[in-house]
Amino acid sequence: MDLNFPLATSASNCIYTIGYSSSQETHLFNKHIETVTLLSISVVIPKEGTETWWTFLGLIDPRLDLTKSSSLLTYLPQFGAIKTVFGVDLLELMLMASKVAYENAAVVEYAVTKRWKMNFVGFYSCWNKFTKTYGTQAYIFTDTAKDASMIVVSFRGTSFWAAKDYVTDVDFSFLSMGKMGNVHIGLLKALGLQDEKDYVKGWPKDYTGDADKIPVYYVVREQLRTLIQTHPNAKIIFTGHSMGAALSSIYPALLSLHEETDILDKTAGILNNGRLRPGDEAFGNYMVNLLKGKYCLRVTYRYDIIVRVPFDNPFFQFKHFGKCIYYYSWYHGEVVMQEPNRNYFDLRYFPNMYYTQFKDFFTSLLILPIKEGKEYRETVPSLIYRAIGFAIPGVPCHSPRDYLNAIKLGKVTISDEEIV
Repeated sequence: MDLNFPLATSASNCIYTIGYSSSQETHLFNKHIETVTLLSISVVIPKEGTETWWTFLGLIDPRLDLTKSSSLLTYLPQFGAIKTVFGVDLLELMLMASKVAYENAAVVEYAVTKRWKMNFVGFYSCWNKFTKTYGTQAYIFTDTAKDASMIVVSFRGTSFWAAKDYVTDVDFSFLSMGKMGNVHIGLLKALGLQDEKDYVKGWPKDYTGDADKIPVYYVVREQLRTLIQTHPNAKIIFTGHSMGAALSSIYPALLSLHEETDILDKTAGILNNGRLRPGDEAFGNYMVNLLKGKYCLRVTYRYDIIVRVPFDNPFFQFKHFGKCIYYYSWYHGEVVMQEPNRNYFDLRYFPNMYYTQFKDFFTSLLILPIKEGKEYRETVPSLIYRAIGFAIPGVPCHSPRDYLNAIKLGKVTISDEEIV
């Protein structure tokens, strides 16, 4: 199915224009409201592509600083297994890295080098043959410039104003990957699929197309080949939020397809959040076996609508795989194999979805900043995003802000051996 149709292109351009305008207005209102005085107004006009330019999702949660520990580490100490020189909590770092992936290269580099004090490797905006855009983004960093212990690959999720990202998300077709099972074809296209009918032709071991149109799979793979030689003691972790979470979950399968054993042997696993379903049950079983003894974990907050698509029913047959930290209440969670309310349109859950929408909105606005401090004060974009839930419950649960709060404040009582 060719997704590069005029309607999607026109919609994308229209939404981008709206997003550009609203982002500037939101920047001025949210980031510089405190500069107003009785006699004068001082504002900084953000410039696109610089450290001052943040996306709408970024303004929902502009926090960049990492804590040295989190409450979750008390309950899940196995996340201290991979030590960084700064001793930050691994899962918090992964959620922060997936959140920052929505920003431009300048913001990403600033976050990695100035705020996290780590080593920025590169930001990559890569070609999607089917949408004919540089529509897939990822970045790589290591915890240190020399003899790193950790290499992180973070994929960008669905950008708020990018219509073609939504087209990718809702392309619910499967592509059979042989013994791997069936995989969400829209996600494969985003990673660099070359032929949507035949996975063997679709995934040549080496890319031979235009040098300025290299897909993200090949760009990241080449970087990893170099990095594991430069940092022989480092472990690789793949992460992302939303569509980025799904891309990070599929990526190791493509490495396996091409027998990239050197990279796979150095892979510590996947840790992501707010993931849409990447494939069918056979694909999930393949990935669990591929990542046996490694991290294979996702985080889900409450009734996150994206986690419930594509649908898990006899017609669509999409499934999640791996274990899940599921937050069923205000930052209280449990480790499960499958979230409740597997399908968003299950009417039995709607009363509670609306109840939690009201509860989360007013708790985040009135209680959380008083109880936990100014770090947890809601931004204007966050309140706007939360308000969407009064019309479509489950949308605010996808916010990177709640995911990060859950890791910082969350309580999950579970034995260590149940995670890895």
